[in-house]
Amino acid sequence: MGRRLTFFASATATLATILVAAVLLVGCQEQRPGRDPRTASSPSKSASAHVSGTPSAREAIPAVDFRSTRRWQNGFVTIVRITNHTEEPLRWTLSFRLPAKVHLDQVWGAAIHQAGGGRMDARGEDYNKRIKPGQRVEFGFRATGTNQASVAECSLNGKPCR
Repeated sequence: MGRRLTFFASATATLATILVAAVLLVGCQEQRPGRDPRTASSPSKSASAHVSGTPSAREAIPAVDFRSTRRWQNGFVTIVRITNHTEEPLRWTLSFRLPAKVHLDQVWGAAIHQAGGGRMDARGEDYNKRIKPGQRVEFGFRATGTNQASVAECSLNGKPCR
């Protein structure tokens, strides 16, 4: 009887620890205006087209990360994250090229102008157009026409994404 009680108490403590950790994790997630919870996905379904910068001692640069979170036969969802690694606030405009057949069906967290040949010009909304040092913004879009979410010719404020 004593062994069962000890096992039960230990299992209960472990379960309580897991539940507290899960509550803290969920409670600490950032909620930002414009974020579309429908794009949340498990890492196993995520494909990434990554263009990023790593700050160095000589030159801190903003990082841009494109992550395709969902794909289907004729479309995809992509989340774009811009992180400001500089010491100054960053007002951002991002230009990039997607495959020419792509049409944006839905955009959140940014205003995107779709020019010819797959060129996209994105700028922040009123609430996220300036990124404080050490902070980041995210925006996303749902596209159709292809399921190839490859990004090319990326530039942030006129400078190539690194």
